[in-house]
Amino acid sequence: MERRDDLGSPLKLIRFEPDGTLWLTTATLGEVKLGEPDGELNRRLDVLRYLSGELPKRVKGQTLRSIDLSDPDQPELGLPAPPAGSTPAKPPGQGVD
Repeated sequence: MERRDDLGSPLKLIRFEPDGTLWLTTATLGEVKLGEPDGELNRRLDVLRYLSGELPKRVKGQTLRSIDLSDPDQPELGLPAPPAGSTPAKPPGQGVD
């Protein structure tokens, strides 16, 4: 991969799934699903480079499980589940406290 040093984060692993899906593992972002290596691959890599610089600032203290860049226009972040025993915030006007 000729752009491996241009990802914004050190590349640790390249993995191809049997269905052709390409995954990268980077030091900063963890597992990143790039989808099939098609005409959008360079665009996905550009988005990955951008996210490598921006996401650590925005998800302070949280570890990402994965990022799905198969649609570079709508990246999907896989955040960890909330800790057991924590209760999600109720929408305003819902329930009695």
